[in-house]
Amino acid sequence: MANIRKRGNSYQVTVSNGRDSSGKQIIETATFTPEPGLTERKVQTALNEFVVDFERAVRSGQNVKGERMTLKQLAERFIEDSEPTGGEGDFIEKTTWAYYRTRLEQKIIPCLGHNKIKQITPKVLNDYSKEMRQDGARLDGKPGGLSEATIRKDCAIVSSLLSYAVGEGFIPINPLIYSGKQNRRKSARKEYKVDYFTIEQTKWFLWALDNPIPPIQTNHKNIQ
Repeated sequence: MANIRKRGNSYQVTVSNGRDSSGKQIIETATFTPEPGLTERKVQTALNEFVVDFERAVRSGQNVKGERMTLKQLAERFIEDSEPTGGEGDFIEKTTWAYYRTRLEQKIIPCLGHNKIKQITPKVLNDYSKEMRQDGARLDGKPGGLSEATIRKDCAIVSSLLSYAVGEGFIPINPLIYSGKQNRRKSARKEYKVDYFTIEQTKWFLWALDNPIPPIQTNHKNIQ
């Protein structure tokens, strides 16, 4: 049975989710904020629907923390978990980790951090990319937007975070990787046909962008 407490314009909903190994009761909490302008009756109807859905999610074993987690919260956890220690267990190099942290703190989180991770779609990144191409997007104050290479790196980092979220059980799939593939009857929209990466793929992608292959030098003197 859910417990509902009104807090200002919102409602705090708590549901018991059994007990942990030490016998302590596990409490899951969610906040419902009704849309402005609703009548009291419609607010109660919407609240009841929210409570039923939340209870069902808890009872079915869904990761309700993942449902509520924002990209900012995920990024903070990823940065903490993946920080290299210099040992063999590191799965990301220190320079790559430092680049992740810098881009997340300077650009990605200020722009996208408020989004729930389950709401990060190709359209969200398309809109982000468009914004970063606009004048004023640079941090150094110079005119113009970010380079396409930097924008691609940012999108790869976001996809890498979502792949990490899958591995942690917060979401079932990376929506960037599987977007446009669920319905076989319809082809994906052109702007959605983008390859996004896992953490390992992102590491190599960032390295390749920073280490372009030099052009092959041809000795024309020997050619008749």
